[in-house]
Amino acid sequence: MDIIPESGHGLRMNTRENSELTIPIVTSVKALFLYILFFNYGFINPFSYELPFLPFISIFDRIPSAIYQVLSVILGFAVIMPLLIKRYYSAFAFTSGLITLFFILSSKILFSNSLTFAACFLLLAGLYYGSIYIFRIQISILYVGAAINKIFSEDWWNGLFIDYLLKDMLQGSLYQLLFPAGEMNTAIVLGIIVMLIELLLGIFVLIPKFTRFVIVGGLLFHGSMLVVTAGSLSIFFMYIMSAAFISISDFRPHQITLQGGHAITIYILTRLDLTDTIVAGYEIKKKRFTIDKLGYQFSGRKAWLELIQSRQFAVWAWFMILIGWFLIPRIVQKVIQFM
Repeated sequence: MDIIPESGHGLRMNTRENSELTIPIVTSVKALFLYILFFNYGFINPFSYELPFLPFISIFDRIPSAIYQVLSVILGFAVIMPLLIKRYYSAFAFTSGLITLFFILSSKILFSNSLTFAACFLLLAGLYYGSIYIFRIQISILYVGAAINKIFSEDWWNGLFIDYLLKDMLQGSLYQLLFPAGEMNTAIVLGIIVMLIELLLGIFVLIPKFTRFVIVGGLLFHGSMLVVTAGSLSIFFMYIMSAAFISISDFRPHQITLQGGHAITIYILTRLDLTDTIVAGYEIKKKRFTIDKLGYQFSGRKAWLELIQSRQFAVWAWFMILIGWFLIPRIVQKVIQFM
């Protein structure tokens, strides 16, 4: 790694531990590794699924289940190992994306738009050649495809789909609480708004100067879906689109170099960082925990406060909130069942 002098503060490392991909793409890839690990944890358990089962391609029926069990172990290795060693992201992204797509093709039950999108994104990240426009195209295909699918469905125009989804399928949704049975006008308006937003996002994401508009609009769109559906519908898309939007953004947090403190603390902080811009420094024998950022040093409580206020922590906290939103109710439900 290159080392450059900092005025008044000796030497510090000038590069991230990984240089295969850009900071935004590394962040996106690591977030999607966590998506497979926590949202689709069954994929890395070789005994969770009896695959193949109702494959999209009949030839998959001839593949022994033992092959899928081996691939499941490899997938678990591919999503966990890069989080620990902080390198070889391209190879691990390609491997995990390819195996996940293979699993999806092997069972119609496992198919979902969000998981397929995540698998394709990882595959493209593994093939990354220097241009992020391929990720813009993927995001565009997702939104435009979804909009076109709805446009040619009569139930989206007459409100039947929205009304049935929010009243009958998702118990306890905000829509169900606010609007009486038989009130279709609101459902019609909501359906048209959804189609329009998806179409606009799919078009404008292809135009780089509208990137911030797309990111803000997309997050507000998925956030509003979380509110309307009481968190039941859009948590998966909120997560994967948050990761995808980072890849096309100008997200470039300043490097933070950790000095001193316990070695285990340094190890945990650098591994929890999704951006690969929190790195271990050379002065690790210092007793007091210290960080270097933008030529300034912060020690003790000020160092921890600076970490909490950093963009690195904000990104980590955002994805942890979404993971917790998904996992905590399921964990509580399991605990109640055993009580």
